[in-house]
Amino acid sequence: MKKRFTKRSGIYDEVNKKWVIILLGLITFIFIIFTIISINYAVNQVEKDNFIGQNSSESSSSDISNSDNLPIEVSFIPTITEHDPVEYSYFTDAYFIGDSITVGLGNYSIINQSNIVADIGLNLQTIDTKKIINSPEGLVTALKSLQFKDPKKIYIMLGSNGISWQPSAVMVDKYSSFIDQIKAQHPLADIYISAIPPVTNAKQKSDARFANSKIDEYNLTLLEIAKEKKVYYLNSSILKDEYGNLIDLYAEKDGMHMKKEAYQALFEYYSRHTKKD
Repeated sequence: MKKRFTKRSGIYDEVNKKWVIILLGLITFIFIIFTIISINYAVNQVEKDNFIGQNSSESSSSDISNSDNLPIEVSFIPTITEHDPVEYSYFTDAYFIGDSITVGLGNYSIINQSNIVADIGLNLQTIDTKKIINSPEGLVTALKSLQFKDPKKIYIMLGSNGISWQPSAVMVDKYSSFIDQIKAQHPLADIYISAIPPVTNAKQKSDARFANSKIDEYNLTLLEIAKEKKVYYLNSSILKDEYGNLIDLYAEKDGMHMKKEAYQALFEYYSRHTKKD
């Protein structure tokens, strides 16, 4: 029996076909939307992961940077930039160790006599043994005498009595050892190494053992000691003429010891070259 197709059934078939197309289109649209959403989610997730990873990396980098920025020891500079002179009161707790040249600071009342720890002829060979200062325990060495004081600054000028005969290497060893002893005894005190003063041109001509070139060379080793021991260094340029000799007007007849004017100039230099707190 043949199936009959009517006009009505044809209409129904057309309607069904349209719904199928619409449904397929809707499914396709939903699939496209779902795909887009999935892709965006994936992209965002990757960016999020990258961001977290970047922050982690930056944090790690920051930690490394902080590690790199830990305080490091800065090279010590023993020389001091000139500044306005300090008040005389700065030197009331300062003590000056040395030989006859340092004695002159007290003899000319540049520094209070009680702050002078010096003696004629004192040198690096005898600094640890020669008893030169009165104390509650009687006559004691320079270093021992500081045990009865409370120095905040210690100035050392030694070497003039050894430059002519003592080997430089020995003087350096003795000087270094003496500074170590002072630092052990007074760890909070500021220590200043004062350069050996020059001699006059006439003095060096009459006795080559005191040549200013030799004195300058020794003073360079004192600068190295100051840097190594982390103490301060004061040069003697204020006492020199244009040729590097002791200014004649500053010199006594022996061409080595100094007049009051020289000590005044030296003290002025000291007061302009102090450690600034």
